[in-house]
Amino acid sequence: MLALFFYIGVLAPKDMSAAERENRELKPMPAFNAETVFSGTFSKDFEDYLADNVGYRSFFMDISAKIDALKGIKTESGKIVSANKDLGTGVQGENQLLILSDRVMEVYKKDDAARDAYIQSLNGYAETLPESVRMFSMLVPTQIEFYEKQTVADSEKDTIDTIYKNLNDRITTIDAYSALKAGRDEYIYFRTDHHWTQRGAFLGYSAFCKAAFSKTPNLSDYKEHSRDGFLGYLYNQANDVSLASHADSIEWFEKGENVKVEARAFEDGKFVDYETKMYTVPLLSEKPKYSLFMGGDHQFAKMHTKNTNGKTLLVIKDSYANALLPLLTEDYETILVIDPRNYYGKVTDLISEYNVDDCLFINYVFTTTFSDFVDKLNEVK
Repeated sequence: MLALFFYIGVLAPKDMSAAERENRELKPMPAFNAETVFSGTFSKDFEDYLADNVGYRSFFMDISAKIDALKGIKTESGKIVSANKDLGTGVQGENQLLILSDRVMEVYKKDDAARDAYIQSLNGYAETLPESVRMFSMLVPTQIEFYEKQTVADSEKDTIDTIYKNLNDRITTIDAYSALKAGRDEYIYFRTDHHWTQRGAFLGYSAFCKAAFSKTPNLSDYKEHSRDGFLGYLYNQANDVSLASHADSIEWFEKGENVKVEARAFEDGKFVDYETKMYTVPLLSEKPKYSLFMGGDHQFAKMHTKNTNGKTLLVIKDSYANALLPLLTEDYETILVIDPRNYYGKVTDLISEYNVDDCLFINYVFTTTFSDFVDKLNEVK
């Protein structure tokens, strides 16, 4: 049995399909040197590496989902099931899903301690970053907040309002909530995934433009595209075959060039540079994925746009930002993107190196319930 577990955990081939299903990068092999070993970071990061790269990860995820599905509880809102939540490398927990006839949604449960830690983290950035850098915070609610029949989730608006109220005065808050509430009858959230659609992201972009530039963008200025057949992360977590008949469409909006994305990752103890596009459109024979936006999550990414205004934006984000980032290319010459869940550098170094003008923190509200995410946010400061 020990030999079998060693094979599955260490020797078996990496399950690349797990990364596609979870819409994120798997933990790379950490650097092995005296500093990482004696500081204890190697052992911690190596445990995360093993957890992410265990052989047949998708198979074990399916078994876990089937077991959890048997525990479902019927309520007036719909069927409630438990699921393992993975916000990214090293950031894990358990949450509940609400399954309806045509969609599945995460059930939001507030965490006051993690919320307060999130506030302290952003305020710490406000005290650290140069005064010349404009700071913005956008917290995005999920679709369960606007589903009036549900009775199982806590108020996401209360959490967002509390955080915004207690942020440092130099941080401009972006009211994506009101924009999404006004457009809740549109196709702004996926039925089988926890992300917003790009139509929803456009509402968030409009709220950002209003706060940052006092302008209102027009969706009719963009060329609209759409692909059918998308089954998202929550579909796999819920393991309810009835949801397959309600597959999503992925929309994306283009205005000008499909900007090149220069990305960098730290893998197997070394830096790896690669390129993708802000829209990685799948072949007609392929099923669309959320990674259509920006090619998925990257530890570090940089975009050079058609603009010549000299403005640079730094985005510190979770995967909700991926559908928003292509829209932001209208306003900046350079956009830098980091994912604190697995970024290897320091924000202050980026600010100095690229002469950053604006810094945007964008997360969906569930992020404020994970203290591990806040720890990662603090580590890269």
